[in-house]
Amino acid sequence: GGWSCFKILGPMPFNLIGIMAKLSNCLAEAGISLLAQSTFETDYILVKDKSVKEAIAAFEEEGCVVDIIEDFDEDDGPGETCTPS
Repeated sequence: GGWSCFKILGPMPFNLIGIMAKLSNCLAEAGISLLAQSTFETDYILVKDKSVKEAIAAFEEEGCVVDIIEDFDEDDGPGETCTPS
């Protein structure tokens, strides 16, 4: 199966810590595996397509705002964005 990507809205200050830990922990508690990618300005979390609805629910339960982009091209980036609270 394919993957779905969540982009953590950035840029984030470099001294901001624990964002990826918080988000990956909430997925782990929901039993969802992930592939994490970090860049200088933001982070990405990829989950298997079959787990995307559960991942959205886990993020929202954690207090994140998840915006779903249904129609995007590769210049727009991933299909979901997640804003930690």
